[in-house]
Order: sequence, then C-alpha cells, then structure tokens
Amino acid sequence: MRNTLDGGEAIVEACRKLECKYILSSPGTEWAPVWEAMANQKQSGNSGPVLMDVWH
Repeated sequence: MRNTLDGGEAIVEACRKLECKYILSSPGTEWAPVWEAMANQKQSGNSGPVLMDVWH
C-alpha cells in the first residue's frame, strides 16, 4: 500500500512519534500544511502536539 501522508501530516506524525508536546510557529510562515494537519488531528480527536503561535 502506498503512503498517503502529505508533508504536513508527515511532520505532525513524526512529532507525535517523538512525543513532542508542542510545535512552535510564527505568523506568516509557510507552515499551512502543518497547521491543516494539526487541525485535522484536533477534529478527529487524535492526541499529538499542540500548535503554539508565537511572534519571535
């Protein structure tokens, strides 16, 4: 079976496996695929890292 994860989902899954509690990001970064994967994680009720939107 072929892997169906996109880049954002792969990053979130890697963080989950590494037991990262948070992912830090600043506004305006090109992390939209990661944000979307984290929103999907929250919507589906899966555990995993929490996005912390920070300035600098």
